[in-house]
Amino acid sequence: MADKKATTKERLIQAGIEAFAANGFEGTTTRLIAHKAGCNLAAIPYYFGSKEGLYLAVFERFTDLHSQYLNHNFEAVHAFLKESDRDPEAALGYLKQLIGAMVEFSCSHPPNALHHQLIIREQLNPSRASDILYKKVIRRELDLVSRLIAAITGENDHRTTTLKAFILLGQVMAFHHGRQTIMRHLGLQGYSTPEIEEIRQLIITWIDKALMPDQTTRQIPNPS
Repeated sequence: MADKKATTKERLIQAGIEAFAANGFEGTTTRLIAHKAGCNLAAIPYYFGSKEGLYLAVFERFTDLHSQYLNHNFEAVHAFLKESDRDPEAALGYLKQLIGAMVEFSCSHPPNALHHQLIIREQLNPSRASDILYKKVIRRELDLVSRLIAAITGENDHRTTTLKAFILLGQVMAFHHGRQTIMRHLGLQGYSTPEIEEIRQLIITWIDKALMPDQTTRQIPNPS
């Protein structure tokens, strides 16, 4: 049952996150959400217009959290990419910081687990929520990572750098979406802080080897 101290709208969003993640859009009723939120059934159309409106609000919440956590990294990358002389070493550093922050966002924030269940559902059965995810999260990540890869490698083909960016982002998502598999295989209870750092460094090492194979792999400090 949702926290009674939260506003009605907030309780409905939180209940919607839980219900939609567990049952999907079709399998979730407004009655179930209202019950979980401890609200009157009429509150859903009042605040969101419909069940779909609440579903979209749930995805807006994820994009807001994503932006709040990663926006300073995105802004730093944007500023760097505006420079006329984009040094490959500097681009590599920005890429590592950005990917490291994505690892932390995906693996160290428990509320994200339910959101990512929803994202997987959307990948399998896209709805209007997929447009929100693409426009506010996925397109931004792919664009920035692709442009950083171009700055590092000198590759000018947009298709090639985008595919490489997708491979790299897929590694980050694999450690979140595959959390249960890796926990079971390694006998973990969850990702501890040292384990999240281990994942971060493993992906950073891959970045070095894949994008600058002739350079000595360097570890960077955890981005603040």
